[in-house]
Amino acid sequence: MRKSLSIITLSLVIVALSIPSMAVPRLQTYIWWSDYVDDGIPSQGTWNTRSNDFVLTTAAYWEKYEVGDLLGGTRPAYDAMDTYLRIGIPRGETGSIYINGMEVSTLTITPPPLLVPPSVSDPSIPNGLDYSYVRIGVMDNRCVGALHFDHGMVHDWGWGSMAFAAVSVRGFSTVKFDAQGIDMCRNTFANPLTHDASFSATPEPGTLSLLGLGLLGAVPLLKRKKR
Repeated sequence: MRKSLSIITLSLVIVALSIPSMAVPRLQTYIWWSDYVDDGIPSQGTWNTRSNDFVLTTAAYWEKYEVGDLLGGTRPAYDAMDTYLRIGIPRGETGSIYINGMEVSTLTITPPPLLVPPSVSDPSIPNGLDYSYVRIGVMDNRCVGALHFDHGMVHDWGWGSMAFAAVSVRGFSTVKFDAQGIDMCRNTFANPLTHDASFSATPEPGTLSLLGLGLLGAVPLLKRKKR
């Protein structure tokens, strides 16, 4: 019996050691003063805002900063990334998006061929999304300038950099924001589904009124059931 328990314990230790720790995503998008929404699905999540005007941040994060790094400790080898913001809007909807006071249509570019086009569909958007790309610029890791926006928490300063943009959205029911990039070795990166950002419009007053009337109509039915 003891031998069997020892074998099981040893097996569990080996399995635990073989599981790699979760690395911080190289690229992340974040909206300040937003809420993290994951609907109970660990592999998905988004920093979501219902405000039409907000500050969007793109973070390029290489590795966590340790106190000794600046005092002769380990620093990451220099690297830089050409970074792009991918903006998704519901197909068939009309509206406007402004970034730093400029209409997105005037900033849109053709993405580099290395960047893989989006292939993951969003079941909450029946007709799919149309995507456009805006170039953020070169981001590097020479300074401790990036935060980790991690599943509802903001922590762990790291080697990297961040880009900020004032965004205004009008007319669209939702807008998705993702970051993609190409580093000096031509490797491509994209923020995972757990580290992206989105805008969702607040329901119109008329819609809220109809919802309220529907709830009021359900009250008599509930009373009847109690009787």
